Amino acid sequence: MKGNRPYQGYREYLAHPVFKAARAVAMRRSDWKCPCGKKASEVHHRDGKYPPWGMFDVPCNLLPICHACHCLEHGKND
Repeated sequence: MKGNRPYQGYREYLAHPVFKAARAVAMRRSDWKCPCGKKASEVHHRDGKYPPWGMFDVPCNLLPICHACHCLEHGKND
């Protein structure tokens, strides 16, 4: 960890135990289901924003979602 930041980039953010714990809570709450009914494999930030640099998100802002629906949310092709 450099300075006061617990992670240095997006990959480190996703791998950090604090993010993983928040993600796990969100996934368990949804029973690992995407709103479309498929198995959720990712989480989407409900408010459309990531937390400020150096901070972590909270489970209530993480929406469990499948990859296809996550791509649709971001206007991307799979």
